[in-house]
Amino acid sequence: MEWATKGWKEKKYFVFLIRNSKGEIGCAVDIKSDYKDMAEVGYWASIDSPGLVTNALIKVCELAKVEGYKRLFALVMTDNTKSADVAKRAGFGEVGSEEKEGKKYKRLEKIL
Repeated sequence: MEWATKGWKEKKYFVFLIRNSKGEIGCAVDIKSDYKDMAEVGYWASIDSPGLVTNALIKVCELAKVEGYKRLFALVMTDNTKSADVAKRAGFGEVGSEEKEGKKYKRLEKIL
């Protein structure tokens, strides 16, 4: 929570926490930088809260557009098909692959 709060205070990165029907944090979506031309998004979902993260990512994309972001991208490990499916359902398209710190990722982008 401290890290998330720090990003908002410094206006450098933006973490959105979504609660499930039990009031627990069910997923998180973040915009990882304040670079409006191209910023990375990340997301996480609790196994106990299925169905939250796609809608949360869609909403964060809408908010990002209002704030002037032009394009967002997600890096998804090549074997994480569920995560890639989340991005695709939110309107991201696969544009290639990258290697980062010895790991291979799919790159998905969305123009806002």
